[in-house]
Amino acid sequence: MNDPARESVVREALRRMAAGHSHQASEEDALAATPLVDLRELEAPGPLEHALLRASQLRPGESFVAWTPRVPKMLFPHLRARRLYYLAEEASDGSALVYIEHS
Repeated sequence: MNDPARESVVREALRRMAAGHSHQASEEDALAATPLVDLRELEAPGPLEHALLRASQLRPGESFVAWTPRVPKMLFPHLRARRLYYLAEEASDGSALVYIEHS
């Protein structure tokens, strides 16, 4: 994502979600049409594998939010290698919301 304004809006939406606000987003919300994939109940390496599989299926312009049991630091190099854009926000319970986009 090469748009700093859009990045700021997406980051703020992730922060609201991480703070416990519902994903029932309003139309003006940056993530209103973005699918949320809840991976919190999976044992490692399940969240990483599922996020990578879903990311590999993205077409240009598509995105999703992966909700993982913790910040998936091992996922980030894989996303960079695939030239996918991502933003992560840690929730107070230690889980993380990771926005992944194929630009």
